[in-house]
Amino acid sequence: SIAIMNKGHLIVHAAPEQLLRSVQEKVWEVVIASSELTELKRTHIVGSTTRTAEGVRARVVGEGAPAATARQVSQTLEDAYLWLLSSHQREQQDE
Repeated sequence: SIAIMNKGHLIVHAAPEQLLRSVQEKVWEVVIASSELTELKRTHIVGSTTRTAEGVRARVVGEGAPAATARQVSQTLEDAYLWLLSSHQREQQDE
């Protein structure tokens, strides 16, 4: 099993398969113009980016598609980590 911690606090301790299920249908890939990247990072959880001839290919984790041109992709443990950490931080802000 895998433990995910944030600032010394345990967020979740679960099997990898369970962590992957937590982000099922929440991972997207979208190609955007370089000029749109800052706004995307401000409004979404961006896991990774790759510069291509078409623009910036961004991997995004979230409830819905970040753009009409986004397509769903398979989730990874990194995606689950980013989603769970972000969710935990939002919960902390709400308290």
